[in-house]
Amino acid sequence: MGRSGSRIRVVVYGAVAGDGTRLMRTHGTSDAANFVRYLELARREWGRVLLITDNAPRHKSKKVRRYMERTPDVMLLYLPVARPELSAAGEVRGQAKYGLVTPGFYATLGGLKAAVPGH
Repeated sequence: MGRSGSRIRVVVYGAVAGDGTRLMRTHGTSDAANFVRYLELARREWGRVLLITDNAPRHKSKKVRRYMERTPDVMLLYLPVARPELSAAGEVRGQAKYGLVTPGFYATLGGLKAAVPGH
């Protein structure tokens, strides 16, 4: 049973390949180390990777730049600044926020997913 007012944070990294295959992973924190882990996983899964991402500091950190320098099969394309309509993440957040059957506390990620229509 969850404590009243407690918050569980789940960070989701996800990508879709040209052939439609998807690669989704969840983490407890959104930081450069987890982003690099995700990039490496995508590289192992697909070989060459072009990932379109936003300009979050974790996506442009020294750790990410070092990884990119030694991994030519992975390229990042950054979305223009201040253009939220180009970000799929913003659309997903909006659907989750406004599409919940009943707003409230969900003790598990599965409970939250079950409450979002179409998921």
